Amino acid sequence: SENIYSSPSNPVPGDEFYEALDDPAPSLTTATRPATHPAKPLTRADRAEREYRRCVEQFTQSLWPCDVTKATKIAAFQACAEHANDQDTSDKNVKGWLKTCLPAYHRKEKAAVNMAMVHFRTLTQATSASQAKKQYIQQCRQLATFNSTCFQIRTPSLSDKVLTHGIVAVSPKSVVQLNEMREVIETWPLKELVKVNDSKSLLQLVFQDGSSLSMMTQQTQDIQFVIAQQMKKIAILV
Repeated sequence: SENIYSSPSNPVPGDEFYEALDDPAPSLTTATRPATHPAKPLTRADRAEREYRRCVEQFTQSLWPCDVTKATKIAAFQACAEHANDQDTSDKNVKGWLKTCLPAYHRKEKAAVNMAMVHFRTLTQATSASQAKKQYIQQCRQLATFNSTCFQIRTPSLSDKVLTHGIVAVSPKSVVQLNEMREVIETWPLKELVKVNDSKSLLQLVFQDGSSLSMMTQQTQDIQFVIAQQMKKIAILV
């Protein structure tokens, strides 16, 4: 059956980590505190740590799918941030850490774990925990599927006789088509989506440049709902 990948989704010293966030820290308070005792505003370190933990949760739960090259590098940054100072960094231990840092769909791939370990060994030679966390956030933000809602789809070939499995990701900025290996095939700006054709067997997205994405999926309504919600956000920002 078709599965939806995602649903609408200790302070660390070192200025290089704080700078991972583009906007200044807002004056947020903890809602669980009584109103008569205002909570201390979040610091830049608090906000950076919160964003790091959010990225770890989303990425390791396979909600931002990506190819093995990107996944192994991101996993290595997390392992470096959390285990670089551990005394026992034997291959067995490192592989165990990296398996928890990789998305579920890459954890059983021996080649992926080995590739991530090479990255980890290189990073630990000259990368601090705070630098690794900053890089982790930046690497996640560079993913085509960052902050997206992803759906499994099947796309017809040119002959229309063979259906190819893949993924479509809808983010506040774009619509991304990925193949079964989670490699990006094509990306369209969401704001350039001009038409959605919905038939019983096919969902088609048409863009300003005349290109289109046709897909078969059991989640037609879910995809259209996510697109509508993201388009509303665009309209508000314009």
